[in-house]
Amino acid sequence: MKHLLLSILMGTFAVSTLPAQTPEATPAATDKAKPGPGKAEKGKPKLDKLKAELTLTDDQAQKIQSIMEEQGKAGKALREDTTLTKEQKMEKAKAARTETDAKINAVLTPEQQAKWTELKKNRPAKGPKPDAKKDAQ
Repeated sequence: MKHLLLSILMGTFAVSTLPAQTPEATPAATDKAKPGPGKAEKGKPKLDKLKAELTLTDDQAQKIQSIMEEQGKAGKALREDTTLTKEQKMEKAKAARTETDAKINAVLTPEQQAKWTELKKNRPAKGPKPDAKKDAQ
């Protein structure tokens, strides 16, 4: 009798937890259903930060936003290009960053250019991180 009661309880528990295991109830599945930020909104925090730090005019901000959107499209195309090696992609990405920086610089006043140069020096470096094991030797 105890075994029967225990089996019924275990069966009930197993069935009651089944809906919690469905993909619809998992956070990963619900996150996929939520729409992400639009392309214009994705770079907005970065643009807002630049606008504040460089005291950009609305016209300058609009031009820089266009430059950043163009860079984003080019970067996506580069990442999806399966004909290039990793090294070739890194080279092209570096060249694209240099070109983007030049375009942004062209929009800025001399004072803003100086501040922009300073901001770029303080931003994290792109590319592979140095190997800590090699540095320790």
